[in-house]
Amino acid sequence: MACGIFTKAQINRVISQDDNNNTFAIAYTCSSMKDLHQYQVKFSAALQEKHIVLYGDKAVAFRTIMEVIEVF
Repeated sequence: MACGIFTKAQINRVISQDDNNNTFAIAYTCSSMKDLHQYQVKFSAALQEKHIVLYGDKAVAFRTIMEVIEVF
């Protein structure tokens, strides 16, 4: 959020019978694909490196781009 690109962040706990409540999904929202690209070019590598330093192989991260179709 400190990079100023994202307008919202949401932390979710993944609920599953196979999990022990230690799986989380974090979703970031930005205004446009152009903003996302700016984040990827300017900030993502440093954030990914920080994640590796802090958590090593104890936490897995993957990235997925989703488009909001409709909010109810």
